[in-house]
Amino acid sequence: MPSRTFEERHGTGSAGVIFDVDGDWEQVRSEFQEITVFENRDFGTVLALDGLVMTTDRDGHFYHEWLVHPAMTAHPDPANVLVIGGGDGGTVTELCRYQQVQSIVHVEIDGQVIDICRRRFPDLSRGLDDPRVETIVGDGAKYVATSDRQFDLVIVDGSDPVGPATVLFSPAFLAGCRDRLMDNGIFVTQSESPLYYADTIR
Repeated sequence: MPSRTFEERHGTGSAGVIFDVDGDWEQVRSEFQEITVFENRDFGTVLALDGLVMTTDRDGHFYHEWLVHPAMTAHPDPANVLVIGGGDGGTVTELCRYQQVQSIVHVEIDGQVIDICRRRFPDLSRGLDDPRVETIVGDGAKYVATSDRQFDLVIVDGSDPVGPATVLFSPAFLAGCRDRLMDNGIFVTQSESPLYYADTIR
């Protein structure tokens, strides 16, 4: 029997998922959020931020593949990419599969997420060590508002619209992302579930 369970609630709190914690439980409070990592028999290592599951060993690749590969396939020459969020490294790792990518600027607000994921998700985060990647621990919203660099592709791999990720759903942030795009650039974002966050989607 597991020693505890981890419960994730969505939206109004009337639905959610429950994971048995079958091994190694680690929980820290960073400057920005509560970071929880634990082992589950079916899903392997599980990462949650502020009580919401972000990725697991078993199914995390589906999420990162869909954030990256359609846009990389659609763009004629995706050489320079900006990733906002994505502290687990999965989006960066998928981007590093492409030889034509020359540079990836990765801006993640919470350095502790990066450190924990390097240790607990080594395969997922391996792209963070690619020499084409520049990781900046800082505020992605401030970066897009103040940088003058432009990119072929901007990917927002943010968490749900709570805590530090709330700003990633704001009109000002989206306008900043638009300003960072080249004329033929492509923007991709984790846009939440229309079932639970219909107002956010609108």
